[in-house]
Amino acid sequence: FEGTFPSTERLRERMRSLSAMVNGEKSIIIAAAVEAAQKISAPSSIKDHLYKFELGSEIERREVLEVLQDLGYERVDQVERSGHFSVRGDIVDIYPINEIHPVRIEFFGDEIDRITEVDVLTGEIRNELKHAAIFPASHYVVPQEKIQKAADAILEEMKEQVSYFKSEDKLIEAQR
Repeated sequence: FEGTFPSTERLRERMRSLSAMVNGEKSIIIAAAVEAAQKISAPSSIKDHLYKFELGSEIERREVLEVLQDLGYERVDQVERSGHFSVRGDIVDIYPINEIHPVRIEFFGDEIDRITEVDVLTGEIRNELKHAAIFPASHYVVPQEKIQKAADAILEEMKEQVSYFKSEDKLIEAQR
């Protein structure tokens, strides 16, 4: 067994394959033995972390940003490759890891006013959409709240260690 570190493009192809499986599409997947042997999340787990934008639905902008970050997307100034998203006013561009083209979500307040597929090179609208399914940009999704909880626990442990060593230093000083 040998582990490999997939490039963004390989990861995109892998997630597109998983997307097809989750959506019940018939597919043939050809992979090298080393890639086929790698552990990945179960399609059901990926489906649990799938996020759908529906035309006319309402969602707070803050929530959109949190969801995308939790799904492993990187915020950039301009979307150029899979796994990126950008925000400009009431427009959120997302390059879903499971799609060939980026999508643009246009808001009117908190309501999704328009969803379109965008050409990554020209920025031109390719298609109007009624919904967009955003798959995780990684096989492993860890919500921001869990990361924060772990960081808080580590910080608390560090404080206890510092306190312990300070008390040990005082004890040594007292013995001198």
